[in-house]
Amino acid sequence: MMILQVVKSKYFWYAVIGIVAFFIVKKLFKKTDTPWKNSEEGKDQQTSNKAVDSEIKNEQKSGMKQSYSDANYKVFAESIFSDMNGCGTNDEGILATFGKMKNRLDILKLIDAFGVRAISCMGIKEEGTLAELLKMELSQDSINTLNFAAKTQKINFQI
Repeated sequence: MMILQVVKSKYFWYAVIGIVAFFIVKKLFKKTDTPWKNSEEGKDQQTSNKAVDSEIKNEQKSGMKQSYSDANYKVFAESIFSDMNGCGTNDEGILATFGKMKNRLDILKLIDAFGVRAISCMGIKEEGTLAELLKMELSQDSINTLNFAAKTQKINFQI
């Protein structure tokens, strides 16, 4: 008798519909394979990391100095990661962290410290480099603001 009353309750059906909808959405957005593992994109990712390392060396050879210690770049990368991870993105926090970068070498060191990471929201994971995740997570206004700030500081960097 008790079960019959529960099944007749509209709240029971709301819960059932919600759970079914959640699993349908999760299934639709679930990636079948992580694109950076055992794929052509994985090779591109490795090439990209080597390119960042190469650019860092070139900037250092040209006399550019990093503004912070390597440990600071890891803290900055962790801050940006926490601003992106989970549901919702803290655009202002990301912009504030990028505002601390004083030259191109700083941004390259930040990209290197960030590496490849996975962010998730409600079980849906996205994986990529800093630039790739910024493109996915930031609003177009924030991307424009970030690009404009880099340009005004004469830093050759665009998302």
